[in-house]
Parts: sequence; C-alpha cells; structure tokens
Amino acid sequence: MAKIEKISSSDTLNTGREKINTAIDALVNSSGNTVNVGFTESFDTLTALKSKYPSGRDGMFFVFDNGNGDGGHSYMWSSGAWKDLGIYQGIELAPNTVTYTKLADKSIDANKISFTTIGKNKFDLDTTVLGYLNESGTISQVTGNPYETSGFIPIEGTSVVSNETRFCCFYDSNYNFIGERQTDKSGIAITVPAGASYYRSSSLIANRDKVQIEFSLAATSYEPYALKVKHLEPASTEEIKDGAVTTNKVNFIDKIVNLFDKEAVTTGYYLSPTTGNLVANVDYEVSDFIDISTLFQSGITQIIINIGHTACLYNVNQQRYEGYTHSPNTSSIVIPLTDRARYLRIGHQIKHKDLVMVTTENTDRYLPNTPLMLSMAIDSNNIIDDNIEFKMTLPKIIYSTVNNGLEIISKNIVCEDVDNYRFRYEIASGGQDKNDSFVYNYMSETAPSLEVSLFSKRYLKSVKGITVKNSNSRVSPIKVLYIGDSYIDEGYILERIKENLGDNVQLIGRKTTRSVNHEGNGGWQFTSYMGSNSPFLNPETGLFDFAYYLNSNSLATPDLVVFNLGINDVVNLTTDDSVTSKFEIAKTTFDTIIANIKSFSSSIKIAWSTPAPPNSSKAIFGEKYGTTRSQWRVKYNNHLFTKLMIDYYQDKIDIIAQHIVVDTDNNYKDPIHCNETGYKQLGDYQTAYLNSLS
Repeated sequence: MAKIEKISSSDTLNTGREKINTAIDALVNSSGNTVNVGFTESFDTLTALKSKYPSGRDGMFFVFDNGNGDGGHSYMWSSGAWKDLGIYQGIELAPNTVTYTKLADKSIDANKISFTTIGKNKFDLDTTVLGYLNESGTISQVTGNPYETSGFIPIEGTSVVSNETRFCCFYDSNYNFIGERQTDKSGIAITVPAGASYYRSSSLIANRDKVQIEFSLAATSYEPYALKVKHLEPASTEEIKDGAVTTNKVNFIDKIVNLFDKEAVTTGYYLSPTTGNLVANVDYEVSDFIDISTLFQSGITQIIINIGHTACLYNVNQQRYEGYTHSPNTSSIVIPLTDRARYLRIGHQIKHKDLVMVTTENTDRYLPNTPLMLSMAIDSNNIIDDNIEFKMTLPKIIYSTVNNGLEIISKNIVCEDVDNYRFRYEIASGGQDKNDSFVYNYMSETAPSLEVSLFSKRYLKSVKGITVKNSNSRVSPIKVLYIGDSYIDEGYILERIKENLGDNVQLIGRKTTRSVNHEGNGGWQFTSYMGSNSPFLNPETGLFDFAYYLNSNSLATPDLVVFNLGINDVVNLTTDDSVTSKFEIAKTTFDTIIANIKSFSSSIKIAWSTPAPPNSSKAIFGEKYGTTRSQWRVKYNNHLFTKLMIDYYQDKIDIIAQHIVVDTDNNYKDPIHCNETGYKQLGDYQTAYLNSLS
C-alpha cells in the first residue's frame, strides 16, 4: 500500500498537512481513475495493468477483461508478479461462467434440474429430521423419538394436502415461520397462505411409508416419493456452462462404482462366450443379467471387468451377440459398448467372488456394488425418453401366418409423422426392411424375437423387444364372438377371416352382415355395451350379463370373445388429459365385462383388437370436417389410448395389434374407415392371431 512520508519535527504545519493529503490521494485516487472504494485503480485489460506497472505497485486493482470472458477480476502484486484474486463478487455473474470445478459435489438437488420432475408425493424420506416434532414452526426433539419432520418443501400451488401428518407449517422465502399452523388436518386440503414459499409437516415414524404431501385440491391415492426423468429440453440457467454438471455434482445420482452383485449369481456353472449359455462346472459361477441399457446413451463407451474369465453382451431380448474370453482369469477384460448393448453376464472362478468388479473406469481399490440412481423412477420400456411421442404401440406378441407373412407399417406404431423418426428392426432370419415398413416371412412355425429401435435426429429414443408368433393355418374349429363398433358391423373383416379359415372358424352373434355373425354396432364405445341399449343388459338386474346375452339369443358358448373397440371412445377428444380420463372409464368398464364373462366360464379366452389408425391424409379430414376435427389429433388420441390399453392389458388378456398392418395411405374410404382392401388386411392379421391358438 502507499506509505505516508515521514513527518519530521522541522516540518511546518502546512508541510505536515500536505504530506498527509498526498498519502490519502495516493491511497484513494492515485491516478484519478477509481472504480469504487477498495480499488486503487481500474484497467480495461490485464495487458494495460502490466504495461503501466511492470514492476508492480501496492494496492488492489480492478481489470474489466482478463481474457477469460467471465467478468471483472481483482489483482494485487505479490512475490514479483500480478496475482489474480478471482472474479470480483460485487457484480452479477456473467452468463456461462460457472464451471465444473466451481460446483461442490452433491450441491445440486432435484428442484434445480430442468429435466427432472418430482412425482405428486413431495415427502422425501431422505430429508426428514428423525425424532423431531414441528409444533410451532421450530422443530424440537420429542421424548421417545416417535416423530419425524419433513424438509422444507417448495410451494407449488394454492392448496396442499397431507396424509398421515399432524402439524403443518408455512414459511417465507427466507425460511422464516410466517405464523400459519394447522393441526390434525390429515387428508384435508389447506389453502396456502399469502407469502408462503415453503411447507413442513410432522408425522409418526411408524407411518412414514404412508405419508403423502401433495399440492392439490383433494387427497389422491398414495404413491411413494419418486424423481422422474422427463422429456429433455434446453436449460434456461445461463450462468452454468454447457456440460458443467456431471453426475458427481448432483445429489440424486450415485456414480457407477461396481455393477457386479455377488449375491446375484448362479453357482456351479461356466459362461460360454460362444453361445452365452451356462455350462456345468463346479469351480465357476455366473452373474445374473446385469442391466447396462442406459450406459451407452449416457456417453459411456466401455465396461471394465477387473477379474474375469468370460463375458457376454446381450440384446434387449437377452440374446447373446458378443462374447469375450481372457486368460489368466485374474486379468481385466475391457468391453466396448454400442447402442445395442442391453445386458451383460460375466463368468469367473468362485474363489474370486469377493474381488470381482464391473466398472466403467479403472480403479485400484475394491468397491462394493452400489446403485446408479437414487430415488429415480425410470420407465424400462423407454430407456431414453419418457415422452409419449417416443413410445411405440407394440405389445409383447405380434402374429404372422406361415407363407403369408407380416408387414409392420412403421408410421402406425408412432404418433408423429414418420419423417421425424428412423427405425431399426433386428430379427434372426426372415426379416426385410422396406422404405416405410418391415416385412417378415418365414416358411415354418417359429417364434423369433424382434427388436425394434426408434431414433429421432440420429439419437436412440426407445427400444422394444417383442415376439413374432409365426403359425400354420388352423386345422381345428374355433367358435368366436366378435363384439365391436362399425369395423365389425360392416362385416368385411369377419368375411375375410371366414375366407381364410373356412370351417375351422365358427363366428357367432345375434347380428349378421355379409353372411357372417357378430355383435358389431356402429359408433359404439366400451360404455355403450353397459348402457340401456346393450343386448347384454339383463332387464332384471340392470347389469351386463354375458349368460343372459347367450341364452336370450340361443347362442353357443364361444371359445374366444374378441372386443374391437376404442376409436369412438377418443375420436372427438381434444386434449391428452381427456384421453387419459377416457381410458380410465373404458378400463373400469372393460374390467367389469371381463369379470362377468370369466364368472360365466373361466375357460373362455378374451382378446382386445387395437383400433386402426386414421387415414393419413390431412386433406381428407379437412374436406369432411373442416377445422372441427384434425388428422393429427385423431391419430394422437388413438396412439395414446392404444398405448395405455396395451400397457394395462397385455399381461391380462391377448392383444391383437391389427393397427400395425393397415395401409393408411391407400386403403381408406373416409377419414376413419378402411375400404374393402384395408379391411382385408385387418382380417388377415386377425386370422394370424386365430392360427396361433390351440
């Protein structure tokens, strides 16, 4: 710093005062160019500072631009050089200036991440304070420690509902208690007071698995706290540099350490690298299938097995496609990853069990098996993106007839225009890619696995593993009742089935169209079959009664009942929420119908046929409906409803995914209905399903 020139006894009063003022001027404004109190002088660039004071100078100096592009820096002369003291904190951070090294580990919580969302239950067990009660805004310990208090939960709405809680308190943005205190309001909606930014409540530790805190107008069914990955969108936090946040900088993801779980093994077997199968060997053990489906998409390009003898990579259907061997088995195996890798298995000597590690990076010390994600709810059916636009409407099983083949129209299994996507179909044999579809044709009965991958802008978005059941034509009769809408009522689909199977199918029902029997009614929905006009309505009970329908129409008991419903349920809807609500209504209705049929005869098989997608022509929609009904909205409704139905019913009843085969460009007579050729395509797929049944 500047020094005061020594004042001697011989100096006059004016001379002494002059020396003091000179020193003050040097401290405050030595060059007449100050920034603010605390800085001796300011410069536009670091070069300018060094040029003026190459040998240094006492004081603190401000440099507007030091070449880093991150705002003004403070400098001082120390040990023969100008030292950068860092960004001057008196000003706002410049955009894109916070880097990886500036973030403390575990410093970013889920509320700060733009690509995640917390489920409806905000009660996080990992943030509670055990043994403390929040009676009056300040938590205090309770004798016996029966209570716990939640963390500070950010307010998200105007009303909060807490189940299994006792004391509810509100706080301002500085975490100060604002005087609102509610007691014994479990399950009752509480209006959020003005000025409230945070909420806390207390509950019994014994009930912690029942507690739900949600921002809604009424209590809903319980679901555990879960952090979910949603559709990725660009971040709006300008201060954080792109790529600056990695897994160890957030507090809800654990870095991968060891993927090998020594408790999840099959002992007494050797893993064959050539087949991926297990071979008996008392000295070895083999890991279970290790799920590695998210690694490659996260930028990880290799797996390292520190001690291993053999290893195999498997696709989504757990079929081996690559094998590795390394001897001696105390050395590591490095396995490159591609987007095809879904599972890994490793084989090793039993004596090395407590030493084995499967990691994504080298490490010189043993670490136990740890999870990849903490409190993350991930849809395993859609490994990259949970958005509905990347979900394919494919059930677990699709059907084909020997020598007749199967064609999957790619645009029929997604909700957006097909130009937005790229597809990859993988099957062992019998498959062929075409411009906009995939064709399968095999000359003998088989049930191969088919993996369908969906890409958007070159990025993998979804993978679905399914089985293609390829069957010979039926050689034994089957009685079938088709219940549905106009697709059944017009008779073309059933006429085609009869042409294909002849006497090996008996179609029953009270109605007849094109010489085939059925129960099809144009414009009907699921709920129509429980309404006042339903032929299944028993007038004595007012309920759906399958036995009443058969008896009153003198019909034989069918082996199979197929429902072809759904398009009329959603064709006029205009929002996603209304489609979801309609699905809930249809599901409740269909569950009741299924239960009634099964109560009549548990041996009757039940199936649901997916609704055909609409005509692909937007102009056809415009000609018929003007602007009141758009093609994209009808297709989206159809897609969402079909996906919800498949997810809910595919493990309960058979799904006949007829929508995958119809040509929506050429085989429609109006916006919604197929022409005769289109109906025949659907009839051929229905036939393939019937051929698969014993």
